[in-house]
Amino acid sequence: GSTGVTGATGATGDIGDTGATGPTGATGTTGATGATGATGSAGADGTDGDTGPTGPTGPQGAIGPASGFIPFSVTNQTLQIISTDSGGNPQAIQFAGFSPESQTMKVLAPGEWEARTISYTQGPETVYYSISFIMPQAGTVRNIYVTFASQGLGFIEDGAIMYPFVCLATAIPSSTQNQLIYTILEDTITYTEPYEGTGGNIPTLAIRNGSTTGLNVVIPEGTLVGIVVGWLGENVSVEQEGVFSVFGGIYIN
Repeated sequence: GSTGVTGATGATGDIGDTGATGPTGATGTTGATGATGATGSAGADGTDGDTGPTGPTGPQGAIGPASGFIPFSVTNQTLQIISTDSGGNPQAIQFAGFSPESQTMKVLAPGEWEARTISYTQGPETVYYSISFIMPQAGTVRNIYVTFASQGLGFIEDGAIMYPFVCLATAIPSSTQNQLIYTILEDTITYTEPYEGTGGNIPTLAIRNGSTTGLNVVIPEGTLVGIVVGWLGENVSVEQEGVFSVFGGIYIN
């Protein structure tokens, strides 16, 4: 016969047990690397380590040359004469000192200036030896400056030209020879501006300056050194005499 009407749906049955887990799927591709993050702040300094032991002392270096400024002067209340002979060569010279009343005069023997020597040898007379100093260490003379200031006395013949100067003279004292013979150091001769003669005295406080720089004159340790002051003349026919105060300085290194 004919099919009947479908009946009502029955109630849902209980949920069945969970089925077994299926196999793990294949690993996906690696993603792109992310951007680098900002650098972090520096950490705190660590504590100082212990001080290491002191190293051995190195060898002592050589002592360097003497260095310094040497002032000098010729000035006091008495006449300080310098002169030339009739040929214009220095005759009466002064050894400059380092304080008032300390300079000494020496009259050169004929030919001494030409030989660039100043001699003190044994003799019967009492001699006041020149003012000098001893180099306590080797040094090199670099600069010399000097100023002459006229004391208003001294004759310069008309037409003569006079060149005041300062220079260094050295000697090696000898206890076997018992004499002092200075040798003038030619390169240290430092002339001032000249005085020109008018046949009369030089005016008071007529000033002349001179300097020599860039010298390279080595003086060994233990050398006796004198600072010599004088003048040299041109167009001279008679002795020329002057009285000056002198001020100067020497640089040695």
